[in-house]
Formats: sequence, C-alpha cells, structure tokens
Amino acid sequence: MKNGIGSRITAVLVASALSASLWGQTPSTKPPVDTEQLWFTDLSLCQSTARRKDPALLPRIREMLQSPTQRYGNSAHSMTVCALVALGRIGTEEALAVLESVAGTLKPYYRESYVPVIRARLRADMEFPAVHTREQWEQKVALFCRRRS
Repeated sequence: MKNGIGSRITAVLVASALSASLWGQTPSTKPPVDTEQLWFTDLSLCQSTARRKDPALLPRIREMLQSPTQRYGNSAHSMTVCALVALGRIGTEEALAVLESVAGTLKPYYRESYVPVIRARLRADMEFPAVHTREQWEQKVALFCRRRS
C-alpha cells in the first residue's frame, strides 16, 4: 500500500513538471490563483462597460492601466487593450481625464496605436452623447474620423 501511494505521488509530480515544461512555466512561476481571479474579475468589469456605461468604474480601470504587467503577467496586453476600450465605451469627460492621466505611463505602442483612437471616440461621444438620426450618426462618425487623424 505504501508503494502504491508513493508511486501515485511520483506520477503526479512528474506529470505536473512535464506539463509545466511543455507550457514553458515551472510550477513556481505560475501565477497564483488570486491573480487569475483578479484577471477574470477585471476582464468581466471591462466587458460590462458594453452594457452599462458607469463612470463609477473609472477608478478600477485606472488601476488596471497603471501597472498591467505586475497585475496580469503574460496577459498584460489583452487587459490593457480591454481597459482602454472600456474607457472609450464609458464616453464621459471623466473617462477622457483618466485616459490623459495614464497615457504617459503606457508603453509607446499603446500611446501611438490605441490612445489617439480612444481619445477620438471619447470626444465624439461627448459631442454627440445620444444619436437619434442618420445625420447625427454621420456627423459623429465624421468627427471621430477627423479627430483620429
């Protein structure tokens, strides 16, 4: 009986070491469960801005953008983009202020590729908060395109 348990433990250790090496991570470098839970929580928060444009979410989004690599590790890129898009969805002056305050801390790739687009979206949303006609929609899109370039 003692050998049976020992061999099972050995098999589990070998299997976990093998799977960790195949994934490129040793068991000690895997993110803790708390980080994974934080990642899922923050991801769902960003995705919820598609339905509710709540400015109360801005402090949490600011936190997400201030230190994405320390918070999310390998998933920092996807979370940074998700948080930037969430700012654009909220569409208020407060969201623009958050974007301007964190833009300097972002990597150059995000500052050049994403920040101008999100800024243009925020300004277009502030100019046309509610679109009811085709003409308003065309004006909003034209404003977005002008400000983006």
